[in-house]
Order: sequence, then structure tokens, then C-alpha cells
Amino acid sequence: MGRICNVGAKAYVARKEPFMTNNKTMWAEWIRGQYVVFSYRYSWPMYIYDKAANIWIMNTSRFSRTTSRHASCAYVNCELWFDCDTMNKIYQYGYSEFLKRHLNQKVT
Repeated sequence: MGRICNVGAKAYVARKEPFMTNNKTMWAEWIRGQYVVFSYRYSWPMYIYDKAANIWIMNTSRFSRTTSRHASCAYVNCELWFDCDTMNKIYQYGYSEFLKRHLNQKVT
């Protein structure tokens, strides 16, 4: 995986290609059928593309100016928006499994 400048992230995200920035603070990779763009750590997914659902999901939580800048540099038009805790659940389970678990909790 090559290193890129922050502003180059958007092109990689559009192609859903793995990348890491020169300073190693933003990167994207394919994990369990999802393309995930992270800022600073694995617990902060900014964007998730779920291949099975064919959907882009965005993290609406804000943390720092730098993370906000990362989100701007990697921006992609998303169909769904969730907070960071929910994004981590989607990242952990995948979108379909997250929905099943979430709906089961609401029913019981």
C-alpha cells in the first residue's frame, strides 16, 4: 500500500482502494467485506462502504479539527449517517448483521 498526501484520499476512496497517508493518521482498507476509512485509530471509522448492501455510511460524530479535515479530504456522498458508537458496531458486524441485531433488540 502506497503512501499519499491527505488531499489524495478522495480519489482512493472513490475507487475503494486501500491507502495510508504519509503521516499514518488516515487510512482505508477492506475488512470483512467492508471498505473502511479510519482517522487515527481503528475505533474511529469515518466512512464505511458495505459491499453486500452496496451502501456508503458516514460517521456524524466529531472529535477534533484534524479528524474533521480528514473527513473532508476523504469525503464521499453517503446514504446513511450514524454516530461513532453505531459505526463501530457496523464495522464489527457488517451492516446486515447490525440491522438484525438492532431490530431484534427493539422487538424483545
